[in-house]
Amino acid sequence: MTSGIAAKSVARLALEGALDHICATGGGLEGISEVTANRSAQSRFLYTTTVELPEQDEFERVRRVEKHAWITARTI
Repeated sequence: MTSGIAAKSVARLALEGALDHICATGGGLEGISEVTANRSAQSRFLYTTTVELPEQDEFERVRRVEKHAWITARTI
């Protein structure tokens, strides 16, 4: 594993790969993420991503689906 890859999280790499693919083919991306600022996430969300990660890539919170879980979306 190179140091550049080691410095990035698996979630960040997956999101970047998905965005690259969508940019090449067109479309959008949607996901359910959990807010983790100032709190611990439920363990099921540790296998996906936090809401803060996609927000760094211009995703917007579209709809709340649970107390701390949001559908986030971005059109490419």
